[in-house]
Amino acid sequence: MERTENTEHLVNGRTALCRFCDRPGAKGLHRAPGPLGPICPDCLDTGRALCQDGRERSLRGPKLARLVTAPGVPCEFCGRSRRHGVLRHHRPLPRMRCIPGEAVICADCLARGTQLLARVTRVCRPRIL
Repeated sequence: MERTENTEHLVNGRTALCRFCDRPGAKGLHRAPGPLGPICPDCLDTGRALCQDGRERSLRGPKLARLVTAPGVPCEFCGRSRRHGVLRHHRPLPRMRCIPGEAVICADCLARGTQLLARVTRVCRPRIL
């Protein structure tokens, strides 16, 4: 039981606003933690779609846009702005940016956040006997 409470406390961060849409946390809403604030499941899903197709989206006010070749604008979650390939060949790393604002997250961290929330949801789900 204690493991579930600790996991919920770390991931939920109920007092912090989502880094991208500024929504507060709510009971039962798990969010992926970040260095400057959590990111909610809606923003994770929107960001993954945005990084794939490149279309700007609005999510409850702020606009979300795709960055691909913006040097010097790293992901605030992992610090990367490009992927490192074989033989030092660098590839672009799609990222999502909140406009206005400075929040930036890369496609890889969006995928990791989604995986983390799926795992936490399984751990915190009440068991029916």
